[in-house]
Amino acid sequence: MILLVVPGVTAVAASLAAALLHRRLRPAVAVPVLTMLSAMSALALLWSFALLVVGFVGHIAWISEHAAWCLALAHAHDAVPPAAGIAAIVMLAASAFAVVRHERRRLRLDAAIEGDDELVVLPSDDPIAYALPGRPGHIVVSVGMLRALDGAERRVLLAHERAHLHHRHHRYLRVAELVAVAVPLLRPIRDRVRFATERWADEVAADAVGDRTLTARAIARAALATNSATGTPVLAMAALGVPARVDALLDESPVGRRRLTTLTCITLIALVTVTGSTVQFHHLLAFAARLCGT
Repeated sequence: MILLVVPGVTAVAASLAAALLHRRLRPAVAVPVLTMLSAMSALALLWSFALLVVGFVGHIAWISEHAAWCLALAHAHDAVPPAAGIAAIVMLAASAFAVVRHERRRLRLDAAIEGDDELVVLPSDDPIAYALPGRPGHIVVSVGMLRALDGAERRVLLAHERAHLHHRHHRYLRVAELVAVAVPLLRPIRDRVRFATERWADEVAADAVGDRTLTARAIARAALATNSATGTPVLAMAALGVPARVDALLDESPVGRRRLTTLTCITLIALVTVTGSTVQFHHLLAFAARLCGT
């Protein structure tokens, strides 16, 4: 039974360790790397639970007596203790329920704003600004946020939110959110993906306006204004990690050493993939062989 669990646990542990390096990567690299890392880890862990369920259910007497293929399948491996099998069923059911509930809530939020205009101005004094993906995507800004920024800072804000829409950051965030919902142990990686998407949009905005100091000032001012509001949505310029993002924009140090970090992360991803799938792939082949009678 241990061999069924170790790959998934190893994948999660390796992912959490690799995610610690995300700030030393360029944001445009960190976002897809972290997203792929979290998805692979979640699949490895959930597959481990699925194998425990199969090993448990396949040894139930009633199933063994009424389904010959289940008998062959079950005896391909040792029986899974009832406690472990039931726990795996509960975990998989809880993950499925959480994912369905999360998706329903997301669909309700996505339908809240309609129209074809890219810019949607809310008649609210609360400082609000965020990107809302869709067809077309929207940049939602409140009157309060527009008042809090001057003309140049507003250009930064719009460039930042357009970067979210143009680079499809919501797709990475959706995967990271689903992973965090299904496997709560991987929530730290979701938070790092969120931070990295904001950093990516910061860099795009800085290139668009041609002034990193102005970009840093706009982010800081938007964050100070947003502190009085009730929270910030995902894909919002003042969403999280503002001090670190401002420091990164003002930091002019060379980034050549990041190549080694990038290679390190890619190596860790390869190790996670191999470690998390080799043993489980062996089990999958054994199951298929039994099912096919080979």
